[in-house]
Amino acid sequence: MKNKHILLSYLKIVVSLIIVGSTAVVGKLLANSLPILLSNGLSVIIASFIYIIILKIKKVDLSILSKKDYFVLFLIAFFGTFLYRILFFYGLKFTSASEAGIVSSTLPAVFAITSFILLKEKIKSNQIKGIIFSIIGIFLINYNDRIILTGLFSKIFGNFLVFLSVIMGALFSILSKFLSKKVTPIMISSISTFFSALLLLPLLVYDGFHFNFLLSTPTDLLLILYYGIFVSVISFLLWFNGLTVIPISTAGVFTSLIPITGMLLSFIVLKETLNLYQIIGMIFIIISIFTISKENRPN
Repeated sequence: MKNKHILLSYLKIVVSLIIVGSTAVVGKLLANSLPILLSNGLSVIIASFIYIIILKIKKVDLSILSKKDYFVLFLIAFFGTFLYRILFFYGLKFTSASEAGIVSSTLPAVFAITSFILLKEKIKSNQIKGIIFSIIGIFLINYNDRIILTGLFSKIFGNFLVFLSVIMGALFSILSKFLSKKVTPIMISSISTFFSALLLLPLLVYDGFHFNFLLSTPTDLLLILYYGIFVSVISFLLWFNGLTVIPISTAGVFTSLIPITGMLLSFIVLKETLNLYQIIGMIFIIISIFTISKENRPN
C-alpha cells in the first residue's frame, strides 16, 4: 500500500512537469499572437474562478491560515507565478521554444542548490549520481557544433530572461516549505493564484485597452483556457500533492522532464529542429530521473 502511495506521488510529479513542459510551446504561440500580460492575466483569472468552485465544493476552511501563511503565499504568487510568467513569456519573444526548454533544464541544479541552502536538505548518494547524469544530459542538450551569429544577441537576452524565470520557478516550490503543516495543496494553489490575479489585473487592463480583440482567434482562446485550466490548476495541484510525499530535492531532478517535453513538442508542433546531441542528452536526463527516484523507494 505504501509502495502504491509513493509511486502515485511520483506519477503526480511527472504529469505535472509534463504539463509545465508544454508551456514552452503554448507560451510561444501566445506570445506571437496576444499581448503577454493580457493572455497571462486572463488565464490566471480563469484559474481563480475554477479554484473558487473547488474551494466551495470541498468546503475548505481558509480561516485556519495565519498571517505568516498568507505572506508566504503572496511571495509564492509574486515570484512563482507573476515574475515567472512575465520573464518566461518575454523570453519566448526573443528565443525559440526549444531553446527555452533547454535553458529550463538548469532547474534541477537550481533546485539542488536552493533546497540545500534554504531548506538544509541533505543530498544522498543516488541524488548525486542522478545530478551527474542530469548535468551530462544538460551539457549535451546545450552543445551546438554550429555557431550562428544572426540574432545571437536577441537569443542570449531571451535565454537570460528564461533563466531568471527558472530561478523564480525554484522559489515557487521552496517557499511552500515555509508554510505551516495545516496549509494543504489546494490552499497553496488557490490562494497563490488569487494573489497572482490581483497582481496581473492592472497590467491586463492596460494591455486590453491597447489591443484589438478582433485580431484574436479561437485558437488563442483555447490556448488561454489550456494555460488557465491545465497549467494553473491541474499541474499546481498535482505538484503540491506530490511534494507532500517526495522531498523537494528529489522532485527537483524530475524537473528535467520540462525541457524534454518542451523540445519534443517544439519539434512536433512548431517544427523546430532537434539534433543528435539533444536526443542523447534527453536519454541521459531520463537515466538521471530513474536513478534519483531510487532514493525514496522502500526496501
